[in-house]
Order: sequence, then structure tokens, then C-alpha cells
Amino acid sequence: MAALGFLVFGLGFSWLAARSSPYGESFTDILWSTGIWSGLMFGVPLGLVLAFQLRPRTFSFTIESPEVFRTRLNEALPRAKQAIKQDAGNEILLHPVRKAALPILEEETLLIRISGNQVTITGGRMMVSRLRKKMGGF
Repeated sequence: MAALGFLVFGLGFSWLAARSSPYGESFTDILWSTGIWSGLMFGVPLGLVLAFQLRPRTFSFTIESPEVFRTRLNEALPRAKQAIKQDAGNEILLHPVRKAALPILEEETLLIRISGNQVTITGGRMMVSRLRKKMGGF
């Protein structure tokens, strides 16, 4: 992600500056003078922050019983715009119902593990919190 941020800011800034330069500076001149620095100063920190935000998180909590949890999960799935992709007893894999317009914007899947009265959800922070909120919180 940091390298992608460097490319977007460094190369993108240099290209835009070269296209709008009234003095006729070339792309490589601007890239070597300010593009690399702008990529390092803005792109790398932004990429690192995005990589930190996109890493999967694990949330664990206790439940009354697996049957009650499954009932509440099945009721909440349409509201959370999720569907069961695979159900293997104690492990449930969820995926988003709607398709993103661009593949890069596609949301990830959620993994739910049930062991006794303990549930562990692994996935992105936003998706996990949205599912927990639609289920009435746990």
C-alpha cells in the first residue's frame, strides 16, 4: 500500500505538474525535483495508514447459545447486506450480497467461528461492527 501511495502521489503529481507547467519543464525534471519527495512525504504515510485500516481484525464475545446466535444472525443478514457463502457447522463464511462497481472497492468476507458459548468474528472492522449492530449488539 505504501508503494502504491508513492506511485500515485509521486508519478501523479509529476504528470499533473508537467502538463500544467507554463515553463515547459519535462515530466522527468519534475519527477526528480519534487515528485519523489511528494511521493515519500504524502504517499508512503497515506499508504501505511490505509494498510493499517484494511488489515483483518478479530472480535470475540460470549453468546447465550449457538442456536440463538444463528437465529439472530439469519435475521440480521438481509439488513447487513450479507449472505452465507459457506456453512460448515461451527464455521460460517459470509460475503456481501451486492457487487461493487470496481473490483478494488469490493468488500471482503467475514469468518464466524462458534465454539460453545464463544463466537469469534474475523474480518474488516467496519463489516464486523455493521453486522454486530444489525444483530442488536453482543
